Amino acid sequence: MRKVFLSLLLASVVMVSFSSCGKDKPNSNKNRIEGTIDKSDTFDKNLAPLVDLDEYFVEVKVAGQKGAYEIMTSSDIKNNKFSLKLKNPTVKISNITDIFRDKNLTISNKEAKITAIEKLKVRKKTGDNDYIGNLQYIKSNLKHILVKLDDEKIEEGKINLIGFFYVDSDVKITGTITNDQDEVSVKNIFNLNLKKGWNIINTYRTKNYTTNAEMLETTVLTKMPTDYKWYILR
Repeated sequence: MRKVFLSLLLASVVMVSFSSCGKDKPNSNKNRIEGTIDKSDTFDKNLAPLVDLDEYFVEVKVAGQKGAYEIMTSSDIKNNKFSLKLKNPTVKISNITDIFRDKNLTISNKEAKITAIEKLKVRKKTGDNDYIGNLQYIKSNLKHILVKLDDEKIEEGKINLIGFFYVDSDVKITGTITNDQDEVSVKNIFNLNLKKGWNIINTYRTKNYTTNAEMLETTVLTKMPTDYKWYILR
């Protein structure tokens, strides 16, 4: 299940109307992800300040069965902006019970099939070393993603990550899973009411730096939030 949770952090749920431009006003185009990329390097300590993004494009990678994947669509970046139109996946996608297998989860429709946007890859239009990172739509009280630096005087890190799921029929996934390993307690709470088609998902992750306890709450959103930012992360 850990792999599933990491996938959730990369990718989230409503039906088919995504749009966000940082704090720009969202539009109502269906099946579209769009926004303005924040070029600051304050959120990923491993990523140097970016060069001219007009030389790059965004590529949508969708997960399939047994390691297969599909490059669904792409968008050039212009003035730090991008716009992606999602389609129904053509790659063979997984049964929902093969992904969400924990006995503590309740699945309303066990015949449903599911996939997710695995990555929004940012790549250079020309050259061999063309990959610089993945786009993530984020809101956090940390200066660096999932990393607490010594100069951050906070006891609890908080981060929201947006992702995208596709299901071929309506399905609800609910339940709580707790994993205790390596002196870290991780509690995962799922409350997903997925509708046929593309959905937007928000994963809210908190970590207590005193106890090392982590909690992830994964829910469906009805629209893209406007107070998050698009970052390129490695």
